[in-house]
Amino acid sequence: MLIQQKILSLSEIYLTYGPSDEEFITYLISQNVNSAARQSEYLNALKKRFLSIKTPNELTGYAGYNNGRNMTQKYRGALNKYFSYSLKHRIASINGYEIINAWIPALRKAKIGNKTAEEMGRNGVVYLTDEEVVSGMENLPGELRTFYLLLAYSGARSAQLYDAIRNTKPENRKIERLTPNGGNTDIIRFDIHEFSRGRAYADYLYFPVELENALHNYTIFQSSFYFKKNIQKLQDENRIINVTSLRDWNYRTMFRIGVGKLDFPEREDPWDTMLRYRSALNLVQGRIAVSDNPELFNKEERAERAAGIYAICVKELTGILGVPDFVRRGEVIYRPKLTGKDKQEVEIRVKRMLEETFPNGKYRYSHMDIRKATGISTSPLNRIIVKYGLERK
Repeated sequence: MLIQQKILSLSEIYLTYGPSDEEFITYLISQNVNSAARQSEYLNALKKRFLSIKTPNELTGYAGYNNGRNMTQKYRGALNKYFSYSLKHRIASINGYEIINAWIPALRKAKIGNKTAEEMGRNGVVYLTDEEVVSGMENLPGELRTFYLLLAYSGARSAQLYDAIRNTKPENRKIERLTPNGGNTDIIRFDIHEFSRGRAYADYLYFPVELENALHNYTIFQSSFYFKKNIQKLQDENRIINVTSLRDWNYRTMFRIGVGKLDFPEREDPWDTMLRYRSALNLVQGRIAVSDNPELFNKEERAERAAGIYAICVKELTGILGVPDFVRRGEVIYRPKLTGKDKQEVEIRVKRMLEETFPNGKYRYSHMDIRKATGISTSPLNRIIVKYGLERK
């Protein structure tokens, strides 16, 4: 238990009353902080970077007590881990202020760069709102909406979802409808274990039943870069929508929906219940390296736990995202092909732009130069290059 007569800084408290380096590193490893370099950075931050911080208000105004220098992601991560360690060991307050109700909110209000931690997610990714995720889908052409929805509903890694769809024939996909034990909601489970490897291992992806037809019929012809690039075009300078932030949105949303619904055994410390739920969510998204965590049962038990968590959240997820009728029917709306007249109009426009941009007779160019100048993609360019004998750089 933490007992102190004098108000000390957070760093002094850590050095005086905190765990040994070995004990804290053991705790970090249990929280999936496995990099020796990151462990060393966290220890250094706790010992040296909070020497002037004694109250939650001082933590929020970190820069004012540290020569104008704002906090960094590593400092925040280190302090977050120390707070969670303290709570796990029944330390509820520091310097008379509660960790949960005072210190943690203060840490989230401290500026990191130009944003507060409340406005940022892991590694500086801006947390997406439900409205932004839905708006992102609505701003995509039909050919991309199905893939976007599959990402948002499952929280899958883009590469794994792409591989599982692109490299299997629809009739060979291992897709099943099931009702998890103790639940009354059907969900869809898609076996992707053959496309998982190493630390990025996942047994299954989970979806609402409304996406069953899409999973059975959806085919992909484009590259994985095509999907990543076009989804990322949705962002502006302050709101980052990409395949990573969609995965993060799914995790945070399921945590928000399900944290109060689980039938965990009663425990003295609610912090343990929250950590246990996070562990279960990690199974849904395949965030835990099973090779490093042999205590995580066998594949069937992991799948049973993950399916149960997803079934708890799926109704609310569907209420947020919805499912367009064409996706529900398993159809994919591709962009209409250009007619002969359309192609001629594009050709004339590109030729005119080339003449205005590169006025020296035959055009020496790079594809990047042309695309920056015209906004025209590779396929029409190649056709015009051949027709007009343009020279390549």
